[in-house]
Amino acid sequence: MGRPVSGCLLDAAALFAFAVNEPAADEVQVLLSDSPAMSTVNAAELVDVTVRRGHGTPGDVAASLRAFTDAGLRLVPCTIEIAIGSGRLRSSHYHRSRSAISIADSVALATALSLGVPLATTDQALCTVAAAEGCEVIPLPNSAGRRPKVAKRGQPHRD
Repeated sequence: MGRPVSGCLLDAAALFAFAVNEPAADEVQVLLSDSPAMSTVNAAELVDVTVRRGHGTPGDVAASLRAFTDAGLRLVPCTIEIAIGSGRLRSSHYHRSRSAISIADSVALATALSLGVPLATTDQALCTVAAAEGCEVIPLPNSAGRRPKVAKRGQPHRD
């Protein structure tokens, strides 16, 4: 099963923020010190986003991920249970304009729920769905410095 997770689950945006020194970097650094986890699907998303935004090559990201795992980050494979949970989450909550949760974000949430740990993210739609599903959220500031709002458990966020 691998190392236990004592902290939280990081989505790709959280680790990207740390890697490129975005506003959430200092908070993510603290989270990295407490044996966090990340889904392997979100690790793939991290490679994609980092390369597409011109912050490195796939090899650079692979080296960084290895360093993070050597330092305690646990990569969690997407099991059939997580895959089914992810599909359920997205099909239940997705709406193109009101709740544009991606499949990768659904995997992150399903993984956090399966591990029973909080989910750290910069994404408003993901925070909203996580709260509605009863998952504790660690809201991190996005690249513009805005922190997502988190609704009370089981209630959707309203602006």
